[in-house]
Amino acid sequence: MDIDGVVIFNFLPNGTIVPDGDHQPAVGDTLGVPFTAIGVRLERIDVGVYRITAPGARWLDGWKVEIFKNENSENTVRVALVQEDGAVVIKCVDPESREPKDVVYMMTVRIGVSGAIDYLPPALPDVGSFAPSIGLPDSLSQQADTPAVEN
Repeated sequence: MDIDGVVIFNFLPNGTIVPDGDHQPAVGDTLGVPFTAIGVRLERIDVGVYRITAPGARWLDGWKVEIFKNENSENTVRVALVQEDGAVVIKCVDPESREPKDVVYMMTVRIGVSGAIDYLPPALPDVGSFAPSIGLPDSLSQQADTPAVEN
């Protein structure tokens, strides 16, 4: 199956993608597949260096990352975004010392994905087993055939 769209996800300082809850991954409407089927992988390469692989992974125009801010509303890291073949890389440094620094708390990432993936959509359930037959239920149809009694 070929895909072309956008994924948004959050990851932790250790390079783990947040799988569920309020910060679970999201896929763009055009993809039509769950996030887990796309094959997005994130690896912490070194202190402050994270490599994201996925089919056709690329940085998009517009916003790319959201950085956690401290109590003074200042970014906790500065980032450099690098494009590689089939991967995107995030390099983080301390805003003051410029030394490599891991993400603080969590980072939100938005990337484009495109290409072929192995995904077979689940079979649709038999609608007949869920939908009632069209027409009046038996009890109502019997009532409709019974003349009304007047007092």
